[in-house]
Amino acid sequence: MGTGNSATADVDAPQTVHADDFESVSRLYETALLRYAARLLNDASVAQDIVQLVLLRYLRCCERITLTPATVKSWLYRVTHNLAVDHIRHEQRRVRNESEGVATLRERRQHDEEDQALHADRCRRVLDCLPQLPRPEREILILRLQQGLSYREIAHVTGRSEGNVGCLLHHAVEKMKRLCSESEERS
Repeated sequence: MGTGNSATADVDAPQTVHADDFESVSRLYETALLRYAARLLNDASVAQDIVQLVLLRYLRCCERITLTPATVKSWLYRVTHNLAVDHIRHEQRRVRNESEGVATLRERRQHDEEDQALHADRCRRVLDCLPQLPRPEREILILRLQQGLSYREIAHVTGRSEGNVGCLLHHAVEKMKRLCSESEERS
């Protein structure tokens, strides 16, 4: 990056610049563009990046489009402005997304904690109500829900038929729903 006297360069630019001479364009406008971008962005290092991009674009486009010495300056400032505004918008979106992400994470944690508390409360109620079931239903319910056994395995363990296991399990679940509901109403 050049460090030429930008005040003189801006005044003399339309008369002395050759639109296809990258070196002269860079030397004449770089400092002024840096100052402009830094004011827009409030960040000198980002401004340097933006101006580098502007000059690279100028280098690439001066072969494809025709810029007169009179339009070079306005083109450089327009591209600097657009890139700076794009950067500002991108940063605002990033900050907003990060803060939304933090808020979402906070909400998710809160919901998880609420869900865990609800689950713990339900488990406590089920455990409190479990002794109220008749022993065969209680045994089958524990084997199914706590141990994860299949109907066939429960039948083998208890010496009952699979059909009887299914029937007892159904009655046990229905009774537990009723008992837990009653327990919740009393709370």
